Parts: sequence; C-alpha cells; structure tokens
Amino acid sequence: MNQLKIGILVIALVFAPIIGLSAQTTEDMAQPDGTPKRWLTVVEVEDIFGLPQMKSDPVGIPVITYWEYSDYIVYFENDRVLHSFRINK
Repeated sequence: MNQLKIGILVIALVFAPIIGLSAQTTEDMAQPDGTPKRWLTVVEVEDIFGLPQMKSDPVGIPVITYWEYSDYIVYFENDRVLHSFRINK
C-alpha cells in the first residue's frame, strides 16, 4: 500500500507542473501592460504569446537574445525572460 501512495505522489509531482501550465492564462503570465513576466522560459513565452515577428542572434555570456513582437520586445538571458516592454511605433 505504501508503494502505491509513493507511486501516486511521484506521478503527481511529475505531472502537476505540466497540468498547471496548461491551466495558466496569458493574464496570469503577463505584466499589467500585457508583456511577458520575468523568468518565464522561451517555451512558455512562445506557447502563451505566440511566435515573434523576429528573433535576434545570441550575443555574449550569459547569452542575451531578444524577440520582437508587433508592439513589444522581450529580452532573454539564456532561456528566461529578463525584461519586456512596450514600444511605440
């Protein structure tokens, strides 16, 4: 019986983040201005906010990149959002 409880706990711990992410909305993952929150991964940003219009080449160590959307830019350090902000065109 204890092995069954441990097995269920392991399954819950492994799949809870995946299930939780799918329940997240753009509103939960965005700053008040609608841009991605800090520390989201590149995968989360792409899944939630869609493909950017342009992705920069990586520069430096740690690797810095940025993605341009129609009205905002997202800067990444390695694979995490460092900063995002709206742009005026």
